[in-house]
Amino acid sequence: MPSRATGRFSPVALAFALLTVGGGAGAGLLANTSVGTFLGILVGGFLLGLALTRRPLVEATVAAVAAKLVVLAAAGVPGAGVLGAVAALGSIGPASLAISLALAAAAGGFGAHLGSDLRDGLTTPLEEQGSSGPSIKTGDPTNETITGRNQATPEDGTPEDDRTTASESGAESKLEREPVR
Repeated sequence: MPSRATGRFSPVALAFALLTVGGGAGAGLLANTSVGTFLGILVGGFLLGLALTRRPLVEATVAAVAAKLVVLAAAGVPGAGVLGAVAALGSIGPASLAISLALAAAAGGFGAHLGSDLRDGLTTPLEEQGSSGPSIKTGDPTNETITGRNQATPEDGTPEDDRTTASESGAESKLEREPVR
């Protein structure tokens, strides 16, 4: 039985993730070499999350690790080819390499999560509320919802305006008015 992560894995989304996250890592190298790659991976993952209709967390994480490995390998001797890339990766300590790859994975996954949440927040319609004011849910079973101060709901269920003054309503003080429920 496939796990939840592998059941949702998409090769097409991975290819798109490699393009966006890898492009972000490359663009980040132009800004600042020490943290620019991580910021570029974060932005690339963010754009990936905005673009895809489902959460591409696994694809963004895999693409971020791959992009970081490419950046580290390319830091070797220019023109040395694959052997130079392997030598460059071999010259990095295992602990430093693990930390660098973990940070890249976290930046890619976090960026994709942020982008996906923003897309969901922008595209999900707001529920229609029965009142024009804000509503607050309470734990009191007799009073489930408190509506805004401009709306009152009488017993028949139709909203009416509650902006009358004491002189208009005939009430002499605030204590004589019934509380709005």
